[in-house]
Amino acid sequence: MQGEVSEKQELESLYESSLSHVERGEILKGKIMGIRSDGVIVDVGYKFEGIIPLQEFSEEELKNIKESDEIEVFVEKIDDAQGVISLSRDRAKKIKGWEILIDSYEKRIPVEVEVTGKTKGGVLTSFYGIKGFIPASHLELRKPKNLDEYTGKLLKVKIEKLEPPKNLYGQWRNIKTSLILSRKSYLEEERERLKKELSKKIKEGIRIKGTVKNITNYGVFVDLGGLDGFLHISDISWSRVKHPSQFFDIG
Repeated sequence: MQGEVSEKQELESLYESSLSHVERGEILKGKIMGIRSDGVIVDVGYKFEGIIPLQEFSEEELKNIKESDEIEVFVEKIDDAQGVISLSRDRAKKIKGWEILIDSYEKRIPVEVEVTGKTKGGVLTSFYGIKGFIPASHLELRKPKNLDEYTGKLLKVKIEKLEPPKNLYGQWRNIKTSLILSRKSYLEEERERLKKELSKKIKEGIRIKGTVKNITNYGVFVDLGGLDGFLHISDISWSRVKHPSQFFDIG
């Protein structure tokens, strides 16, 4: 009898040691076990299965979830007494997003965001579920007229202002965050970079393609890909030109 108890204790000890050491505030990889009425069940290698609230998934995502799919989760709460681990996919995603944003802000590296809609004075964006804002004056090199056309687009931007949560892995209730972005800053840097590249290649006598950006009475201004050129009315045609608009349209 004593030998059986000892063997049972040994097996229990081996089982306990094979389990992952899970702590609140960690980000872990788990495997989806199934879907219940109260959430998506995830195995994170602990003695209890974890659960993610259903509201963290869209209807489309819930339809396409398969067992054994891997997923990154944030450990919100461990209740050994109830045998429950509360998990969050959204929190894990946003923490990763904030880490990328902080690093990009410090290194002045652009990031790509999705425009989710417009608001007074600019457009709203999303990056790993983190909401941001681009003022209308920072969308283009010149202020755009129609903000509606940006919704659904992916834009490369520079980070102008960043206020992440003070403790990424701590409590997030009633926290104030801020993310202000500028596509104009990114476009200006790109223009300068292209200008430098083009100035090394451009020489008298070469043929080069450009885009008409402005038409005047005395000629047209042409964007050569970062460098502006000017085509005088006298160089448009061998025949007499009354106005450059006879030959060109903007764009």
